[in-house]
Amino acid sequence: MNINEALEALQGLQKFGSILGLERIQELLRRLGDPQKSLKFVHVAGTNGKGSTVAFLSQILQEAGYRVGMYTSPGLMGFQDRIRVGGENITDEALIRLTERVLSTMEAMVSEGLSSPTEFEAVTALAFLYFLEKQCDVVVLEVGLGGRLDSTNAIDAPLVSVITPVDYDHMEILGNTLGEIAGEKAGILKSGTVLVLHPQQEEADRVIRARARELDIPVHSVLTGQALPISRQLEGQRFSLAGESFTLGILGDHQIANALTAMAAVRVLEEKGFTVSHEALKKGLANARWGGRFEVLSTEPPVLADGAHNPQGARVLAENLKNYFPGRQGIFIMGVLADKDFDAMIEAVLPYSKGFLTVTPKNNRALKAELLAAAIEMRGKSAKAMASVEEALAEARRMMEPSDYIVFFGSLYTMAEIRSLFLS
Repeated sequence: MNINEALEALQGLQKFGSILGLERIQELLRRLGDPQKSLKFVHVAGTNGKGSTVAFLSQILQEAGYRVGMYTSPGLMGFQDRIRVGGENITDEALIRLTERVLSTMEAMVSEGLSSPTEFEAVTALAFLYFLEKQCDVVVLEVGLGGRLDSTNAIDAPLVSVITPVDYDHMEILGNTLGEIAGEKAGILKSGTVLVLHPQQEEADRVIRARARELDIPVHSVLTGQALPISRQLEGQRFSLAGESFTLGILGDHQIANALTAMAAVRVLEEKGFTVSHEALKKGLANARWGGRFEVLSTEPPVLADGAHNPQGARVLAENLKNYFPGRQGIFIMGVLADKDFDAMIEAVLPYSKGFLTVTPKNNRALKAELLAAAIEMRGKSAKAMASVEEALAEARRMMEPSDYIVFFGSLYTMAEIRSLFLS
């Protein structure tokens, strides 16, 4: 098996769909020796801000000298982004070897009449094997979808459980009310953990805290009111907390709250025996990077990429554009998945747009660019469907006036294509 064959074999498992439930992953892990039982975890659930919070926390712990495993999805530039140790992607050699091991174990399960694990379950098991092999001191583990029945929830009680902002997303799976969705996110909570809770909308907050009380779990509430933005530049931003200045390597006012959430998780880890100096904390915040989140790809002219893919994410993007480009409008290049609330996303950014170009993400759940353009035009803004991201960028540059900026947004599934146009 070579690397392409390994990737094709894993992606071929998508034919089994995305079926929530822990029975298959638990059986697969049992047959693989339960690698997760020998690892320490910080488990991160939520709708928005998970990736950035994981990035801040992982970088802080790395700066403190720990060997940190990081599990996220989807991969921004490729599959191997999803599994990282010390900031480095899983190697081709390890991915091939562990894919063969996981797939042969799955084949044995199927031959015995058991259901085949899904792609995400196979990759999660593979990641646990890799993190154990690399002797990680701690793994920062991002939930794939929901929480309660997500394959990452096959772990025992983690050192810390983190819940970032909960909003409406994946409603066909997680429920139609904020309370139902929050209940699924709170499903990661287990007796023996400590909860770090990012500020939430009232209904979500009530549900999550009730679950924590049931399990007698201490709750560390992230207090964001004391942190104030000092400066916002496309090169970086600073905020003050208790009279001290902190630099963040990820842009946007909302990242201050994500950074504070990571800092709260660090404090819990310190109570559990980890040692993180103040210098490591500050360096981690400054050196953290998370691509495709209000990411500056170019300053002349300004081109930004933001993976906002639900209404709350779009509202945060709109707020950032207001702060970083006051009084200015931009050209939006937008592509979405059909199961997203794209009407609310369009509504959120409408005041900051002089026009839209639409693209079709490379995903089988994608909304056709023409349908998205029609939805935008119904709101009185010009919109033109484009055949590709590259053509959309060329058209946006042609349309630009000196004070304009360009923003790519709507789906994480377009980010690799967009970033490769600039970062190569």
